[in-house]
Amino acid sequence: MTSLMLFFVLALASLAQTAPTPKIADVSTDPHCKLIFQNEFTRVYMLNLAKGELSQFTLPNSFIRVSIDEASVALSADKSSGPVYVKKGAADFFEKGDEQYLENRGDGRYRAVYVEVLKGKLVRRVPNGLPVLGQLPPSAASVDADPLDLGPVTEIGYAIPPGEFTKWHSHKYPHLVVAVSDLELLSETKEKKPLEFEMKDGEVKWVSASAVEHRIGNAEKAQPEDRRKKLEREAEGEVGEDNEGAATFYAIEFK
Repeated sequence: MTSLMLFFVLALASLAQTAPTPKIADVSTDPHCKLIFQNEFTRVYMLNLAKGELSQFTLPNSFIRVSIDEASVALSADKSSGPVYVKKGAADFFEKGDEQYLENRGDGRYRAVYVEVLKGKLVRRVPNGLPVLGQLPPSAASVDADPLDLGPVTEIGYAIPPGEFTKWHSHKYPHLVVAVSDLELLSETKEKKPLEFEMKDGEVKWVSASAVEHRIGNAEKAQPEDRRKKLEREAEGEVGEDNEGAATFYAIEFK
């Protein structure tokens, strides 16, 4: 090899080593993400991936990802790692700048709601004995007080069976409701008759702080067959999530 050829080989190798890492796009410019809500506390995006579509982006602040659809999703560009099964209603917390890589390898669409924190911090209340839908940050794993300040971001998951209500409660702080399932809910106070409202899965609703005690119910009526199956499972000692027909949603409170 001549000295001239050696020079060019070394120069190309040097360029390859110093080539800048491609910059990951901001969520606001990703074609699969749509801004669906914004105020002084939060910015909310809906990610919508058809079969085979890929999205890669970052958010400038800490955020929660709530999966609205179950799907087989690759969370890394590493082909050897393979896809993972993402459960409907799964919630995950991410720090500022954490990269999002999602490739839909399932047969249907995959949607997720991204709740970005713009102001303040959030609090978590004990969810009235109802099951938490997703995974909380490690600091929130052993909550036994109401309310309890847990730092940057936490959330409450509700799964209200047909015909049932939460306990009476009030909201000291404003909160964002994220519907995981289609919701037909009743909001009842002790002074007024229940008011019914609906939300589609993936929709969000901002609710102001209020000292008025109320409870939320699932307006869908429980069927006798549902009760029979539940009793049979309990009699056989089966324990686990029973969210069939349940109104499932998150209430994310901002302090």
